[in-house]
Amino acid sequence: MLQAHHYKLLDLLSKSPSGQARNEALWQLQGLEAQGNITEIDLLQLLGEENQVIQLYAVGALGRSKAPSGIVPLKELFLKSNNPMILTQLVEAFLRYEKVDFLDVVLERLQPPSWRKKLGRKFRAISSSPFNEDFLREQLLSPALKYLQVWAPPKVEKLLHGLLSHQDAQVRWHTLKVYDQRQLSIDKKTISAIAETDSSRLNRELASIMLEKKRQTN
Repeated sequence: MLQAHHYKLLDLLSKSPSGQARNEALWQLQGLEAQGNITEIDLLQLLGEENQVIQLYAVGALGRSKAPSGIVPLKELFLKSNNPMILTQLVEAFLRYEKVDFLDVVLERLQPPSWRKKLGRKFRAISSSPFNEDFLREQLLSPALKYLQVWAPPKVEKLLHGLLSHQDAQVRWHTLKVYDQRQLSIDKKTISAIAETDSSRLNRELASIMLEKKRQTN
């Protein structure tokens, strides 16, 4: 159960104007986590806080602890949150768990709006958000693709193919990494075109490496 000294540190973390004080508070909180003085139950309680900084801390702490009881509430928060910072921190927590359990919600939020419309899906909190669905999806792409680099199944190829021509070079790079890391099917013509014409040198180099791998396995 959280005590007065826990709340004092959380207050410093969320309200102190001093960056040094916030870092010190976070360091002490992480020390308390390691000692077992902040429990799974405590973190689940903090996950429901309205204060964004405290909620971010709880998400990160659950990821660090890989608490089994955190899997369902983290997934629920991921589907209903309209805060880009929270969503990004959630994907980082998913990666720390090193589990495929979060794949379903990651794929759901990555669906293009046109796909969601066909399925009749709309995220519950979006209507009251200052950010629209398109913006939130764009913010999620790179971190979510990092998760897919570890857990993507073959069925994501249709989704990924559209991202190979995304305007953001970083998104294109992470998409290529998913294909490469998960050994997903991608035709030689597409890889060759990226290797020759992509505006990013890093993307061209990665595509060239992938092309050479294809040559060696054929």
